Amino acid sequence: MKSGALPNKVPRLTFFAFGSLLTISCSSLAIWLSGGSSAMAIGNLAGWGIGLVAASAILVIPKIPKAAEIVFAVMIVALAATFADSGLSGVNRWISIGPLRANIAALFLPAFVAILCARQTRPSLATPVWLSAMSLLVAQPDASQATALAIAAPLLFSNWPSKWRWPVLVATATLAAISWLRPDPLQPVAEVEGIIKLMWQISPALAAVGLAALAATIIAVRRADISAAALAAYCAVVAAISAFGHFPVPLAGSGISFPLGWWLGIAIVLRSHQNEEAKT
Repeated sequence: MKSGALPNKVPRLTFFAFGSLLTISCSSLAIWLSGGSSAMAIGNLAGWGIGLVAASAILVIPKIPKAAEIVFAVMIVALAATFADSGLSGVNRWISIGPLRANIAALFLPAFVAILCARQTRPSLATPVWLSAMSLLVAQPDASQATALAIAAPLLFSNWPSKWRWPVLVATATLAAISWLRPDPLQPVAEVEGIIKLMWQISPALAAVGLAALAATIIAVRRADISAAALAAYCAVVAAISAFGHFPVPLAGSGISFPLGWWLGIAIVLRSHQNEEAKT
């Protein structure tokens, strides 16, 4: 198979596409029926469509030299750029471009995890980038994303030499714990952090279908190898942790960042599998 050819992952990718689209459709319907703005109702659908195009491009374009380094640099700069203004109530998780507001962690961290899943990144490069990302999440603060990275870390670094793996894991766990001690004064927004409750108020069946589709989407990410399992673990924690605090619900909560970010993550994992198969 040529490196730029579409891999034989159509059923799995289709399952991910329909699961994520069903989750988004249920939440968009709930927002619309509850009288929310049309922009909030279609935001996730727009992000899903953009993500589909971006994922398709990742799966068919030729290999980009230094792609991992480019993503790492862009992610760190973008996370740092969230501090360019005062944020919302002192919380800095977004970059605003005109009427759009992107959650940078939701947008870039799935790709970050997926690239590390490829097991081709040197510890000497990945370690400072990883700890910088964790530190910026603590500063924002974003306990949800910091915890998700911490849960995925043992899988991500399982093949690293012990002299790198254990110090990074200890530092990661410490930073994740600190993130929960940081004050987070933001109140939940019904269409974002409270979207499951909103769907339930509209119809318990709608909420059940939306949650089932979200779970199915996460299952579609996973495969019988550590690399994809790490991305699935990250996605699962981001989804589950919304039940324990005022955190956005991925795919369901209004916004383009989660659907686009998850598309990028699974596309990179599938592309890495494609490259591995091409070598065999």
